[in-house]
Amino acid sequence: MARKQIAARLTGDDYQARFFWYIASQLLFNNSNVETVILENDEAKYIDDVTVFYKKHQKSDLRNLSEADFYQVKYHVDQRDSYTADNVIDPSFVGSSSKKSLLQRFYETYNELKEKYSFFTLNLVSNWIWRGDDGLATSIRDSGALPEKFFIENERTEIGQIRARWKNHLLIDDETFQDFGRKLRLKLNYFGNDQLNEVLNDRLIRVGLSPIDTSSIKSPYDDLARKFIQKGKTIFNKDSLHEVCKCEG
Repeated sequence: MARKQIAARLTGDDYQARFFWYIASQLLFNNSNVETVILENDEAKYIDDVTVFYKKHQKSDLRNLSEADFYQVKYHVDQRDSYTADNVIDPSFVGSSSKKSLLQRFYETYNELKEKYSFFTLNLVSNWIWRGDDGLATSIRDSGALPEKFFIENERTEIGQIRARWKNHLLIDDETFQDFGRKLRLKLNYFGNDQLNEVLNDRLIRVGLSPIDTSSIKSPYDDLARKFIQKGKTIFNKDSLHEVCKCEG
């Protein structure tokens, strides 16, 4: 059992590393609107895996000019479970020793960031899906944003009842909940490992970097991401990322 748990954790670490490279490679695009990418951002307590900062007035998100996207990556080695509107407010769903649900963790991070940035998004990225019969499953937008009807429908409707449960769970007023909820991006059924490798390699090739050799059991990209964290070198702009890629061949 211990071996399987360690293997699952390491697979999750590799997935996060490759997601970082998938995002960070945008720094090397011509005319990229990405200014800075951070791996393991201490500023965002529970949504710290990857952070993207954009050049001023160059990232539009549902008619808002976004300064930053904060990502928390949840990779699962199988599909034994799925997300629902109720398990995101259940601390046991994320095995939380602090007794905080996934939604509470995101709300706590929101409170830390809302005074620093005019608009930002809080992104959950996972290869698990919404459960098909869930009240939100058919209404989440392609961007992962909650639909407008989530915020306005009467509490007698199914989606209105979900909103009421979430708001009561967080013990906050409607105005605060609306601002928080409009920053959530629930990007479920994202990439599996094979899909992530494919889209990552496409980006790596486009910016002149060596693709991942998927036939090999090792990857310099995974190792580099771990070394970045170990050495505290986790903040990158176009020049610094280009330099480290050049030095590492």
